[in-house]
Amino acid sequence: MPKTATFTSFLLFCAGVMTAVFITAGASASRSSTCRGRLCEEAAVAGKKTNVRKNLSAKSRSSKYLVASRYKRRKPPVTTTTTTTPTTTTTPTTTTTPTTTTTPTTTTTPTTTTTPAPPPLAQLSFDSPTSSTLSGSVKWTVSSPVAVDHVDFAIDGAVKWTEHYAPYVFNGDPDGVLDTKTLANGQHTLKADAFSAAGTKLATFSKTVSVDNTAPATTTTTPTTTTTTTTTAPPPSSADSSGESMPVGDMSGWHQVFADNFAGENVPLGSTCGDANAFPHTLSNWSAYPYPWKGTPTWGTYCPERTTSIHDGLMDIWLHSESVNGTMLHLIDAALPKIAGAPSTNGQLYGRYVVRFQQPTSFPQYHLSWLLWPNSETWPRDGEIDYPEGDTNGNIWGFMHWQNATSGGQQDAYNAGTSVYGAWHTAVIEWLPSRVTFLLDGRVVGSSTDPSKIPSTPMHFVIQNGGSFGVSTPDNTSQGHILIDWVAIYARA
Repeated sequence: MPKTATFTSFLLFCAGVMTAVFITAGASASRSSTCRGRLCEEAAVAGKKTNVRKNLSAKSRSSKYLVASRYKRRKPPVTTTTTTTPTTTTTPTTTTTPTTTTTPTTTTTPTTTTTPAPPPLAQLSFDSPTSSTLSGSVKWTVSSPVAVDHVDFAIDGAVKWTEHYAPYVFNGDPDGVLDTKTLANGQHTLKADAFSAAGTKLATFSKTVSVDNTAPATTTTTPTTTTTTTTTAPPPSSADSSGESMPVGDMSGWHQVFADNFAGENVPLGSTCGDANAFPHTLSNWSAYPYPWKGTPTWGTYCPERTTSIHDGLMDIWLHSESVNGTMLHLIDAALPKIAGAPSTNGQLYGRYVVRFQQPTSFPQYHLSWLLWPNSETWPRDGEIDYPEGDTNGNIWGFMHWQNATSGGQQDAYNAGTSVYGAWHTAVIEWLPSRVTFLLDGRVVGSSTDPSKIPSTPMHFVIQNGGSFGVSTPDNTSQGHILIDWVAIYARA
């Protein structure tokens, strides 16, 4: 080989080595300056959660929201190798595929197999005034000729109420009252769909009506049909509405200070926000954040009178949107049990809090944040305990914000790995000087055991249900129910 060619090859080799060195150094510098791992996540969580805390000066009593963003695991880079198959390797020419092997020609897919056609839908009977023009308060109930799990009531295609017990009535009211003042004048389509527990539609009814709020109120007692059929047994008693009875009395290490299974109680929804004849005004053992306090995020408005009712041995919390005094509001709720003998804040130092609850179906844009909030109203210094917490279409979480914290991100967090919606659950908070433990259906979800971080000032319990921080522009049609079978609270014995 000529010397000039050898010298040129040497220079190319040196250039390749230097390029590799520079690339490796650049990649190393890039990785070293990239924020990675738990420190970055804590910083992100701390920064985000600090921005969404309570605005107590505006009387907003909402809890913090779990920043649910997580770092995504990146796919490893695809590398190209220079490995090739040696050209000297050949396939033996004596290897052949036997010519006697054939696919049997007698195997065929049967052509006679067909999917049976679904049975035709039965029609729900529909009780409403005989006139197709509605005004005032009108009766809207349905009964099904087949056994059903629940009935969805929809107006103009948007589900406004889900009823799980016969007789199936709109709005949770014993008389099935629909207030036409919540609707604009003109034509509207009222529809009811009955479903099985598996979500199969079993029956349906639809009727187009005209709303005229300037006309005299429509009579509510005359049904359009008398062909109703009883399809289910009466609602179960409060002791077994959820299949698990409320504990009554003291237990080892704990003294019971509050218990309510809503047996024999009937508190229908009020006619409007602030209705003095609705929840919580007719009860002595409950209070609630009042209308028109705003939640966090502030697009939610507290209105216990139009969100919370008690029927069939259950507290029924209905998160939804409706027009209030001509303005469309997204209504939320925060109910507070009153502990006998406790201060006006209903708080205590340490305790055991047990709730039996169910959110039957998943629905977007709302958020459970049931919490122990410091009586001092000093946050984050005096900590906070949240459980169960999660979006209404997400998982259950537990959080313990530290005593003497300086930011909302200083907390212990535990994922229950179970969705908020679906089955009945029993959630337990055990708060002691030495530990805070979260349990779900008897299983420990998480436990914080550093005494220096455990909140050590009196707190009160709030069953708070507000808006999701993942939603900036809420949808007027999103709605759903959260059912509570019973609540039991204990103090240290």
